[in-house]
Amino acid sequence: PADNDAAIMRPQYVAWHEPAHDILLSASEHFIGRMGQHRWMIATPQDGVYYDGKQLIHERRCPEAWQTMARQVEDPHGELWLTYYSHIFNPARLNPKVMEGHFPSRFWKNLPEGPLIPALITQARTGKQRDGQASDIATRRGKKIALRD
Repeated sequence: PADNDAAIMRPQYVAWHEPAHDILLSASEHFIGRMGQHRWMIATPQDGVYYDGKQLIHERRCPEAWQTMARQVEDPHGELWLTYYSHIFNPARLNPKVMEGHFPSRFWKNLPEGPLIPALITQARTGKQRDGQASDIATRRGKKIALRD
Protein backbone atom coordinates (compact mmCIF):
# COMPACT_ATOMS: atom_id res chain seq x y z
CA PRO A 1 0.00 0.00 0.00
CA ALA A 2 0.91 3.65 -0.34
CA ASP A 3 1.69 3.71 3.42
CA ASN A 4 5.05 2.16 2.51
CA ASP A 5 6.38 5.47 1.16
CA ALA A 6 6.32 6.93 4.68
CA ALA A 7 8.02 3.88 6.20
CA ILE A 8 10.90 3.47 3.75
CA MET A 9 14.37 4.85 4.27
CA ARG A 10 15.60 7.24 1.61
CA PRO A 11 17.06 5.17 -1.24
CA GLN A 12 20.73 5.53 -2.15
CA TYR A 13 19.94 5.10 -5.85
CA VAL A 14 16.83 6.36 -7.60
CA ALA A 15 15.69 5.98 -11.21
CA TRP A 16 12.75 7.06 -13.32
CA HIS A 17 11.88 4.73 -16.19
CA GLU A 18 9.12 4.63 -18.80
CA PRO A 19 9.05 1.00 -19.95
CA ALA A 20 7.16 0.02 -23.09
CA HIS A 21 5.83 -3.08 -21.29
CA ASP A 22 4.90 -4.14 -17.76
CA ILE A 23 8.35 -5.50 -16.85
CA LEU A 24 9.40 -3.66 -13.71
CA LEU A 25 8.73 -6.41 -11.18
CA SER A 26 10.46 -9.14 -13.19
CA ALA A 27 13.38 -6.82 -14.09
CA SER A 28 13.86 -6.01 -10.40
CA GLU A 29 15.57 -9.36 -9.84
CA HIS A 30 18.39 -8.14 -12.08
CA PHE A 31 19.05 -5.18 -9.77
CA ILE A 32 18.65 -7.16 -6.55
CA GLY A 33 21.45 -9.45 -7.68
CA ARG A 34 23.75 -6.58 -8.59
CA MET A 35 23.12 -3.85 -6.03
CA GLY A 36 23.90 -5.88 -2.90
CA GLN A 37 22.71 -4.31 0.34
CA HIS A 38 22.15 -0.86 -1.20
CA ARG A 39 18.72 0.76 -0.98
CA TRP A 40 17.27 1.67 -4.36
CA MET A 41 14.02 2.62 -6.01
CA ILE A 42 12.70 2.59 -9.56
CA ALA A 43 9.53 4.54 -10.31
CA THR A 44 7.47 4.39 -13.50
CA PRO A 45 4.22 6.07 -14.54
CA GLN A 46 2.42 2.83 -13.57
CA ASP A 47 4.22 0.96 -10.80
CA GLY A 48 7.27 1.27 -8.59
CA VAL A 49 9.74 -0.87 -6.68
CA TYR A 50 11.80 -0.12 -3.60
CA TYR A 51 14.54 -2.40 -2.27
CA ASP A 52 15.79 -1.89 1.29
CA GLY A 53 18.78 -4.22 0.95
CA LYS A 54 16.80 -7.24 2.12
CA GLN A 55 13.24 -7.06 0.83
CA LEU A 56 11.59 -5.81 -2.35
CA ILE A 57 8.46 -3.70 -2.09
CA HIS A 58 6.38 -3.53 -5.28
CA GLU A 59 3.58 -1.00 -5.61
CA ARG A 60 1.18 -1.69 -8.51
CA ARG A 61 0.28 2.01 -8.44
CA CYS A 62 3.48 3.94 -7.97
CA PRO A 63 3.08 6.38 -5.05
CA GLU A 64 3.16 10.02 -6.10
CA ALA A 65 6.02 10.65 -3.64
CA TRP A 66 8.14 8.00 -5.38
CA GLN A 67 7.40 9.48 -8.81
CA THR A 68 8.30 12.96 -7.62
CA MET A 69 11.53 11.76 -6.00
CA ALA A 70 12.57 9.87 -9.15
CA ARG A 71 11.81 12.76 -11.50
CA GLN A 72 13.55 15.39 -9.38
CA VAL A 73 16.65 13.50 -8.29
CA GLU A 74 19.74 15.69 -7.98
CA ASP A 75 23.05 14.04 -8.74
CA PRO A 76 25.91 15.82 -6.96
CA HIS A 77 28.31 14.36 -9.53
CA GLY A 78 26.13 15.02 -12.58
CA GLU A 79 28.44 17.51 -14.27
CA LEU A 80 31.43 15.24 -13.70
CA TRP A 81 29.55 12.34 -15.30
CA LEU A 82 28.60 14.43 -18.36
CA THR A 83 32.20 15.55 -18.81
CA TYR A 84 33.42 11.97 -18.48
CA TYR A 85 30.81 10.60 -20.89
CA SER A 86 31.49 13.22 -23.56
CA HIS A 87 35.22 12.47 -23.36
CA ILE A 88 35.00 8.67 -23.51
CA PHE A 89 32.54 8.68 -26.40
CA ASN A 90 34.60 7.23 -29.25
CA PRO A 91 33.50 8.74 -32.58
CA ALA A 92 35.62 6.28 -34.56
CA ARG A 93 33.56 3.40 -33.19
CA LEU A 94 30.15 4.98 -33.73
CA ASN A 95 27.50 2.43 -34.63
CA PRO A 96 24.01 3.88 -34.05
CA LYS A 97 22.27 0.59 -34.93
CA VAL A 98 24.17 -1.22 -32.18
CA MET A 99 23.51 1.66 -29.76
CA GLU A 100 19.79 1.45 -30.52
CA GLY A 101 19.87 -2.34 -30.19
CA HIS A 102 21.40 -2.14 -26.73
CA PHE A 103 19.36 0.82 -25.52
CA PRO A 104 16.59 2.25 -27.75
CA SER A 105 16.69 6.01 -28.27
CA ARG A 106 13.22 6.42 -26.75
CA PHE A 107 14.90 5.84 -23.36
CA TRP A 108 17.71 8.37 -23.87
CA LYS A 109 15.55 11.21 -22.54
CA ASN A 110 15.73 9.68 -19.06
CA LEU A 111 19.52 9.31 -19.05
CA PRO A 112 21.67 12.10 -17.63
CA GLU A 113 23.83 11.85 -20.76
CA GLY A 114 20.80 11.49 -23.05
CA PRO A 115 20.80 15.09 -24.30
CA LEU A 116 24.49 14.73 -25.29
CA ILE A 117 24.04 11.63 -27.46
CA PRO A 118 22.44 13.18 -30.60
CA ALA A 119 25.09 15.92 -30.72
CA LEU A 120 27.91 13.39 -30.24
CA ILE A 121 26.49 11.27 -33.08
CA THR A 122 26.24 14.34 -35.33
CA GLN A 123 29.81 15.39 -34.52
CA ALA A 124 31.04 11.88 -35.27
CA ARG A 125 29.31 11.87 -38.64
CA THR A 126 30.70 15.29 -39.58
CA GLY A 127 34.37 14.56 -39.10
CA LYS A 128 35.21 13.25 -35.66
CA GLN A 129 34.57 9.70 -36.82
CA ARG A 130 37.32 10.15 -39.42
CA ASP A 131 39.75 11.72 -36.92
CA GLY A 132 39.09 9.13 -34.23
CA GLN A 133 39.12 11.63 -31.40
CA ALA A 134 37.36 14.70 -30.12
CA SER A 135 38.60 17.91 -31.76
CA ASP A 136 39.54 19.52 -28.44
CA ILE A 137 41.84 16.55 -27.77
CA ALA A 138 43.29 16.62 -31.30
CA THR A 139 44.30 20.29 -31.00
CA ARG A 140 46.24 19.87 -27.75
CA ARG A 141 50.00 19.93 -27.94
CA GLY A 142 51.58 16.62 -27.26
CA LYS A 143 54.54 15.98 -25.01
CA LYS A 144 57.97 15.32 -26.44
CA ILE A 145 59.46 12.08 -25.28
CA ALA A 146 63.20 11.76 -25.60
CA LEU A 147 64.37 8.60 -27.29
CA ARG A 148 67.25 6.71 -25.78
CA ASP A 149 69.94 5.11 -27.85
